[in-house]
Amino acid sequence: VGKTWEPYRVFLRPIRNKLQQTQREIEVSLKNKRSPNTKLLVNSMDEILEPLNDVYDSLSSVNCEIIANGIVLNLIRLCHTFGLNLAKLDIRQESSRHTSLINAVCLKLGLKEYTSLTEKEKINFLTREFKSKRPLIPNNIKLNNVDKETWDTFKMIAETQKEFIGAYVISMTSKVSDVLSVLLLQKESGVKNPLRIVPLFETLSDLENSHIIIDNLFKNNWYTNLYKNEQEIMIGYSDSSKDAGKFAASWAQYCAQEELCRVARKHKVKLNFFHGRGGSVGRGGGPVYAALLSQPPGTIKGKTRVTEHGEVIQQKYGSESMAEYSLGTYIGAVLEATLSPSDKPQ
Repeated sequence: VGKTWEPYRVFLRPIRNKLQQTQREIEVSLKNKRSPNTKLLVNSMDEILEPLNDVYDSLSSVNCEIIANGIVLNLIRLCHTFGLNLAKLDIRQESSRHTSLINAVCLKLGLKEYTSLTEKEKINFLTREFKSKRPLIPNNIKLNNVDKETWDTFKMIAETQKEFIGAYVISMTSKVSDVLSVLLLQKESGVKNPLRIVPLFETLSDLENSHIIIDNLFKNNWYTNLYKNEQEIMIGYSDSSKDAGKFAASWAQYCAQEELCRVARKHKVKLNFFHGRGGSVGRGGGPVYAALLSQPPGTIKGKTRVTEHGEVIQQKYGSESMAEYSLGTYIGAVLEATLSPSDKPQ
């Protein structure tokens, strides 16, 4: 840095200036309805974390741990918690849209119609194409509007920093090929770090068959190895309630989670459940603490995901005190469900 009485301020000034520039560029682009110039933006959390970590190490090395473990450590924790974008966005699409896109590609290339294949043939085709070094989908392929929209979404994922997108949720998952098709489309679009794929089981029949689907999925060792033996599964509430009524749907959700955990243990896969609940009772809403403690024992292991529907955002997070209370309720319930799970029902 050179001789200065303010070495840390001088060292951090460039990243502070770039953050301010990022804010201005985004505001101007929103106002003028144009895309921001990415060259002017902070595009990765590493651009902020690396200098902060250097400052932390430097302060610690000169006996300034009080400062290092105070404001600097707090700032590093904020960066890790909220990133550049406050929250990650999930991508969600229905399984039939992926089937339609792959079928259109096969027809354009003169291959056998994808929809005419058996489930085993689909799995073999998707596995072979994912492992192939040769691309399947040409850059200049012409698609109808619906398939083009689906394909454009995957290309958008490939162009977006991985820090900004969370999971790829597949609505109406009913087969192993529904999951593998999303993996293939990510590869074909140029996604370097595949998003974790979250099958959503929402109808009564899909909940009842979910353990069979996941068991067959985990038999593909290359898939579980790719995701380091971790899998997130979303449990749907509103559609199953419409199918079978609240009580029958609740029992199906409970049994599905028990069976899925059994399958995960068999394949040595770490499972995390994502509960698509919230809002009205018909959509799985209700007291959070009781809801989490009533999950099957062993299904919450220090971690869970829950949707918060727009209709309850204001009542749960409308003020700082309410937000703290709501988040505290989640933390308390997850800790209790992990450390002191409920008894197995008789």
